[in-house]
Amino acid sequence: MESSNIEALELAAKLERLGLSTLVYTDISKDGMMSGPNFDMLNVLNLHLNMDIIASGGIASTDHLKKLEEMNLYGAITGKALYEGTIDLAAYLKGEC
Repeated sequence: MESSNIEALELAAKLERLGLSTLVYTDISKDGMMSGPNFDMLNVLNLHLNMDIIASGGIASTDHLKKLEEMNLYGAITGKALYEGTIDLAAYLKGEC
């Protein structure tokens, strides 16, 4: 796993000061694991930044999507969950699950 000396919030704040308005946050320890996104860090980013936050990594169920929606995030990337069929996106968008 790659690591950095710069913390996610610190880097995102620098990018925000440079004019970035949308951030895709991927916790690489969660990406592809289908164990749930890093809700804690997403909440920290959402509270401290004035940016549109898109969650990525670990999303595996409609419960995960509902929790992200409750956090009022800008969006979510659901790669493996769609491929594996653990999320029926059409049903979710229709409010059927």
